Amino acid sequence: MSRDEAKAVVLAVLKEEFGIDSDVSEDQVLDDSVGIDSLDRLNLIMKLEEELGEPTGEEIQIPDSKTDGVETLGELIDLVVEIMSE
Repeated sequence: MSRDEAKAVVLAVLKEEFGIDSDVSEDQVLDDSVGIDSLDRLNLIMKLEEELGEPTGEEIQIPDSKTDGVETLGELIDLVVEIMSE
Protein backbone atom coordinates (compact mmCIF):
# COMPACT_ATOMS: atom_id res chain seq x y z
CA MET A 1 0.00 0.00 0.00
CA SER A 2 1.35 3.39 -0.95
CA ARG A 3 1.54 6.24 1.53
CA ASP A 4 -1.13 8.14 -0.42
CA GLU A 5 -3.47 5.14 -0.25
CA ALA A 6 -2.83 4.76 3.48
CA LYS A 7 -3.48 8.46 4.02
CA ALA A 8 -6.78 8.21 2.15
CA VAL A 9 -7.93 5.29 4.33
CA VAL A 10 -6.89 6.98 7.58
CA LEU A 11 -8.53 10.29 6.62
CA ALA A 12 -11.73 8.52 5.57
CA VAL A 13 -11.95 6.73 8.93
CA LEU A 14 -11.21 9.95 10.85
CA LYS A 15 -13.93 11.78 8.94
CA GLU A 16 -16.49 8.99 9.22
CA GLU A 17 -15.91 8.15 12.87
CA PHE A 18 -14.86 11.50 14.37
CA GLY A 19 -15.92 14.19 11.89
CA ILE A 20 -12.33 15.31 11.36
CA ASP A 21 -11.85 17.14 8.06
CA SER A 22 -9.42 15.83 5.48
CA ASP A 23 -7.46 19.08 5.53
CA VAL A 24 -5.95 18.25 8.93
CA SER A 25 -2.15 18.52 9.04
CA GLU A 26 -0.01 15.40 9.31
CA ASP A 27 1.64 17.09 12.30
CA GLN A 28 -1.70 17.17 14.12
CA VAL A 29 -1.59 15.26 17.39
CA LEU A 30 -4.50 12.83 17.65
CA ASP A 31 -5.73 13.74 21.11
CA ASP A 32 -8.48 15.63 22.92
CA SER A 33 -7.72 18.77 20.88
CA VAL A 34 -9.33 17.07 17.86
CA GLY A 35 -11.90 15.14 19.89
CA ILE A 36 -10.06 11.84 20.23
CA ASP A 37 -9.56 10.42 23.72
CA SER A 38 -7.83 7.17 24.67
CA LEU A 39 -10.96 5.07 24.09
CA ASP A 40 -11.47 6.73 20.71
CA ARG A 41 -7.88 5.83 19.78
CA LEU A 42 -8.68 2.16 20.42
CA ASN A 43 -11.82 2.44 18.30
CA LEU A 44 -9.83 4.20 15.57
CA ILE A 45 -7.32 1.34 15.42
CA MET A 46 -10.10 -1.28 15.34
CA LYS A 47 -11.88 0.57 12.54
CA LEU A 48 -8.62 0.83 10.58
CA GLU A 49 -8.07 -2.92 10.99
CA GLU A 50 -11.57 -3.47 9.58
CA GLU A 51 -11.14 -1.08 6.66
CA LEU A 52 -7.69 -2.38 5.73
CA GLY A 53 -8.79 -6.00 5.76
CA GLU A 54 -12.08 -5.49 3.95
CA PRO A 55 -10.83 -5.41 0.33
CA THR A 56 -8.96 -8.71 0.64
CA GLY A 57 -11.02 -10.45 3.29
CA GLU A 58 -7.88 -10.80 5.41
CA GLU A 59 -7.82 -10.12 9.12
CA ILE A 60 -5.46 -7.22 9.71
CA GLN A 61 -4.01 -6.81 13.19
CA ILE A 62 -2.28 -3.65 14.36
CA PRO A 63 -0.45 -4.65 17.56
CA ASP A 64 -0.72 -2.38 20.60
CA SER A 65 3.06 -2.37 20.81
CA LYS A 66 3.17 -0.56 17.46
CA THR A 67 0.47 2.01 18.30
CA ASP A 68 1.91 3.05 21.66
CA GLY A 69 4.28 5.66 20.21
CA VAL A 70 1.91 6.97 17.55
CA GLU A 71 0.80 10.50 18.34
CA THR A 72 0.35 12.39 15.07
CA LEU A 73 -1.66 11.79 11.93
CA GLY A 74 1.57 11.37 9.95
CA GLU A 75 2.84 8.71 12.35
CA LEU A 76 -0.45 6.84 12.04
CA ILE A 77 -0.24 6.92 8.24
CA ASP A 78 3.35 5.62 8.40
CA LEU A 79 2.23 2.81 10.71
CA VAL A 80 -0.51 1.77 8.28
CA VAL A 81 2.04 1.64 5.44
CA GLU A 82 4.35 -0.48 7.63
CA ILE A 83 1.58 -2.90 8.67
CA MET A 84 0.34 -3.33 5.12
CA SER A 85 3.83 -4.05 3.80
CA GLU A 86 4.46 -6.90 6.27
